[in-house]
Amino acid sequence: MKSFKVDLVSNTIKVVYKSEKNTPENIAKGIKKNGYEANLISEEEYNKLFGNAPKKKN
Repeated sequence: MKSFKVDLVSNTIKVVYKSEKNTPENIAKGIKKNGYEANLISEEEYNKLFGNAPKKKN
């Protein structure tokens, strides 16, 4: 994973990862293995639910 953001209010985790090193399914499996629910949604679906977060400047 490159980064992740936990939002306790919305009960979500936004994950940024390198697709050549991991898959959404493997990330979800790891989350579930630790006792949490994991449902895959696209970034577009996330933004519809929670609004567009400001982009981080490098």
